[in-house]
Amino acid sequence: MPEGLGDAGRQFWAEAYAQPWVTASNRTMVLLIARKLDEREAIAAQFFQTHADQWRQQRTLKDIDRDVVAGLDQLLLTPNSRRRAGIEIADPD
Repeated sequence: MPEGLGDAGRQFWAEAYAQPWVTASNRTMVLLIARKLDEREAIAAQFFQTHADQWRQQRTLKDIDRDVVAGLDQLLLTPNSRRRAGIEIADPD
């Protein structure tokens, strides 16, 4: 795990690499998403503390969310992307 990741980034890093299809070749994408999640946490915390420029912060959060979802899709970490790739995962009871 790279140095400098925040809580959300470290959690995502661990969860991503817990999947058998996420390998070292996916390092750049996993790192980008981890950093985006850390950035999102920081902006969200700022958003709830201040009232200035809220529309800009809301827009930034939406942009980050879009980027994260696109990255998750590329890593087959969304149910729809796994289904398209033919990967079936049973939910534990």
